[in-house]
Amino acid sequence: MARSPAPPRSADPRRTCADRVESTLHTAGIRLTMGGEPTYIPLDPVGEEWSTTALGPTKLPMARLFAGAYLRRFHPGALVTQFYGKQYPNESLPRWTLSISHHPGRVLWPDTSRLLLGEPSNTHAPGTAATLGDKLAASLGLASYLRPAHEAGSPNNHPKGWVLPLDFSGNSWRSHNWKMPRGESVTLIPGDSSIGLRLPLGELPDTFLKRALTLEIKDGGLEIFLPPLASGPYFRLIGILHGLAGSLDLHDLIISGYFPPDARGLLRFTFASDPGVIEVNLPPATNWKTYQTYLHRLDLAAADAGLRTTKFHFNGFTQGSGGGAHLCFGGAVAKRSPFLTRRNFLPGVLRYFQNHPSLAYAFSGMFVGSSSQAPRVDETGTNILHELELALNGTEKIDSDPFLFALLFRDLLTDCSGNTHRAEISIDKLWNPSSPTGTMGIIEFRAIEAPSDGTMLGTIALLFRAILARIARHPFHAPLIPWDHQLQDRFFLPSLLWSDIQAVVKDLARHGIPFQEKWLGDFWAWRFPVFGTLSGPAGTLRVRHALEAWPLLGEQPLGAATARAIDSSNERLEFTVPSARHDRAMLLVQGVPLPLRRHGNSAVAGLTFRAHYRVPSLHPHILAQSPLLIEWVDRTTGRVSSAAEWHSWRPNGEAYESRPQTADEAALRVAGRWIPRPDRTGKRPKPSKFVPDPARWTHDLRAVA
Repeated sequence: MARSPAPPRSADPRRTCADRVESTLHTAGIRLTMGGEPTYIPLDPVGEEWSTTALGPTKLPMARLFAGAYLRRFHPGALVTQFYGKQYPNESLPRWTLSISHHPGRVLWPDTSRLLLGEPSNTHAPGTAATLGDKLAASLGLASYLRPAHEAGSPNNHPKGWVLPLDFSGNSWRSHNWKMPRGESVTLIPGDSSIGLRLPLGELPDTFLKRALTLEIKDGGLEIFLPPLASGPYFRLIGILHGLAGSLDLHDLIISGYFPPDARGLLRFTFASDPGVIEVNLPPATNWKTYQTYLHRLDLAAADAGLRTTKFHFNGFTQGSGGGAHLCFGGAVAKRSPFLTRRNFLPGVLRYFQNHPSLAYAFSGMFVGSSSQAPRVDETGTNILHELELALNGTEKIDSDPFLFALLFRDLLTDCSGNTHRAEISIDKLWNPSSPTGTMGIIEFRAIEAPSDGTMLGTIALLFRAILARIARHPFHAPLIPWDHQLQDRFFLPSLLWSDIQAVVKDLARHGIPFQEKWLGDFWAWRFPVFGTLSGPAGTLRVRHALEAWPLLGEQPLGAATARAIDSSNERLEFTVPSARHDRAMLLVQGVPLPLRRHGNSAVAGLTFRAHYRVPSLHPHILAQSPLLIEWVDRTTGRVSSAAEWHSWRPNGEAYESRPQTADEAALRVAGRWIPRPDRTGKRPKPSKFVPDPARWTHDLRAVA
């Protein structure tokens, strides 16, 4: 089982910083809400639903278990409901979402044990749905309106479920006698989803009531699909259902369907199906302390349910869950979002984040760069900075229309294909009336992947909130920087990223916000692990993980459709050594001398190489260059002081039997890929005649091939 995280301590120094952030926002006259979308996977993620797809047989039961653990620990008396959302191409069913709705002063569902929150017990008798339907219709005074529903082609005496046309008008429930073309039974539209989504409403005359409650046994639970209702009738109906569940001794209930949009005063935590992960959408928090509390509670509930936020690769490398952990910021009321009412606020954010590449790369996942899920604005096209500068200048000419203001940036903050959601800073939900969720006044920072625990994610969230407070109090007007090739050359290396983070921290300090870089120390060691070290007269050479961009390949046929793969065959390492003595030694990798550039108190070099041979990929003529022979050579004697091999895979080349189950096991696999080579000590190597460009930070070993 995953280690239970320690609870936040009252002496947490981050809380003092958080207080200063809130004070800065208050002085700036801004109310800023925050939310997030941390993502989780099982301890043993087996199945496509934990790698590439949104839906699968084990995900919904795990989500129910997760929601149940959170409910029992923190919100007993809350209501758990299931909804159906977007349906994407090549997905046979709409994606589901579980929601915990909690009212601080009101019990919405007293008996948690009657809800399906885990694996079903499969104890429902064949007539359970009919019995509940009869009792419910009678209690509402609508006994004559209940109808059986069956699948097309099946006998009418074997109903799939039961349908009760239902609405609330004035102060009473009403229904309608659905006279179906083919008899009393309702013939369902073919499909696998809930029967509440498969009612033949198009066959009914326009004068008929076209909303209904349905009941069926589905996935081992008794699903009650509720029609669209206002909050008053909705919760009255929930109370009636709870009473009937008790009197009939029903269990494994699934309350699904529509939730009232006018419900007020509720905290709602949603657990959503997303490709490879369960995504938790947090309710808006008015301050960082509340947000951190949510994260800590999720850590505890996830441990109860056997979930975590990290994924172990077969070779031991550890990354986030693979889904995002995006941060969202907005206002208590959408139209009064500070990103809309303060016209210099969003432009300042865009300028600040463009000036600091670390904010796009340091907290993201393995996949960074122009073809990632969250590319920077300056990675998405030529001449884009000029266009962005024109848009930033245009804010002074836009009146109070929020649509036109958002339109300034909507078509610039995209990925390379024009997807407005996939961007480092997404304004998809700022003010886009054409989208059902487009007018929420929210901006979303998407270049963040779930780290190993909620404390790390909370620290990142505090940094981002501190940056927003600084910009709100002291608008940022610095020009955009044409980084060009430096983005990948410099800012894929941990040492250069850390320097940029330090610059951000110093800037915050100048504006009275005491964020401390040491709070990111544990995250940095997890994000950029050290793979091995070599000793010599120039000091200790340290080899650690660095970032690599994986280019998008051309379209490939995939059945009747086409798809585009990425070339993930390359990896990058960073080599660092104390700068005071780095000239005393020479670094050789595969015999190629790598120039080390002075950076602060260190000397640094990056190396890109082909770690695996894959087809399709770019440059199929270049074979795998792993293992790498790394030699630390004394320049005085010309002999090797120490050497090691770094393997991207298991040194014997065999497959791993399974993924690591714990962080300790993963660390052992990584350590096993670093092989000391004492046999090279004292040897006089013959360096390659190929000398990389000493003006660059990162060198490409593929060029030697």
